[in-house]
Amino acid sequence: MTEHVARHRVREIKTIAAAACGVLLIAGLVALTMWVRIPDCVDAGCPSFSSLESHRPPEPPHYFDREGRLVGHLPGEVRLWVPLDSLPPGLPSMLIAVEDRRFRSHKGIDGHGIARATVVNLRAGGVREGASTITMQLARTLWRPGLEGMNRWRRKIVEMRVARRLERHLSKDQILEQYLNRVYLGSGVYGVGAAAHHYFGKRAAELDLAEMATLVGTIKTPERYNPSTRPELAKERRDVVLSVIANAGLAAAEHVEAARNSDLSAVTERPVMQGRTYFAAAVGRELRRLVPDPEERSGLRVYTTLDRRVQASLERRVVEQIERIEAGRLVRFRHAVPGDELGRAEGDSEFLQGAAVSLDVRTGAVRGLVGGRSFGSITAGLNHSC
Repeated sequence: MTEHVARHRVREIKTIAAAACGVLLIAGLVALTMWVRIPDCVDAGCPSFSSLESHRPPEPPHYFDREGRLVGHLPGEVRLWVPLDSLPPGLPSMLIAVEDRRFRSHKGIDGHGIARATVVNLRAGGVREGASTITMQLARTLWRPGLEGMNRWRRKIVEMRVARRLERHLSKDQILEQYLNRVYLGSGVYGVGAAAHHYFGKRAAELDLAEMATLVGTIKTPERYNPSTRPELAKERRDVVLSVIANAGLAAAEHVEAARNSDLSAVTERPVMQGRTYFAAAVGRELRRLVPDPEERSGLRVYTTLDRRVQASLERRVVEQIERIEAGRLVRFRHAVPGDELGRAEGDSEFLQGAAVSLDVRTGAVRGLVGGRSFGSITAGLNHSC
């Protein structure tokens, strides 16, 4: 009994000591932020504080099909800016509950969070919990070029100083809008607008509870919880986020339970990046003919006449027809090689090519375009439909 009491008192002493260290750490960090210099890195891409409200990260040109759905991106980091009022109403609250519970009340630095993290980490004997606020995470993203080369502690102090300045120049909703459009979400995708299209094939406004929880869960470690490449871990993390939502009372219990029981609905057909299809390449060529240096016009939207169903059918039919010819099923083909029972050649010889274009005969609109058997082949740069 005496030994148990002694162990209990030792734990109490450790907790009190950790709390005291946390208070001293907070005081020291806040004092340091009063004089530390914020790096001037405007030339490297950092914004000035006077331009924060209108500052946008560079977006590649996006192109859409005839129904207004995102089809792909031309070269550049994959982003798609979405105003806060066009996002699902529950998404900002979900983010706050998971990443920064006192976001609405602190001024960029969460003293309670730092104290708690200090206690947890000292008791664990290592780093188990962080104390970065949403504003500090945004500061880290905005001032990344200026933070490079700094040691961990100096970088953290600069982040805190920038966060305090951000809180003076932006409203809480503006900070949320900037954060949700800049946060990295895996697979080279930044912001929930681009991530909604990439992972779920829909606009951000159309995300359901489970999908929102998946994206918020991805923020912690984007590649580890990537719903495309690591769906099991992504689902586990999603369910943790749903539990936080339930405990915070942000959604009805039955809705949370339904989301938890749903499958991870990441799509397999995603927007094409970097123009890696014949149609995208054709759009890029036409765009450069009409708009000089389109890459410099951030966020350019290109609306095309593409019908995705027609395009998918053309891609499939061209390959099927080429394989039938190579297998000698339609005509005698002197380069035919042995095939399977469906007449497909063993291996992709890439010797024979084909192309197809589908036009609306009334308007001349291009509904689909295939320039070869495979854009990834050795002849990818050649469009045989031209």
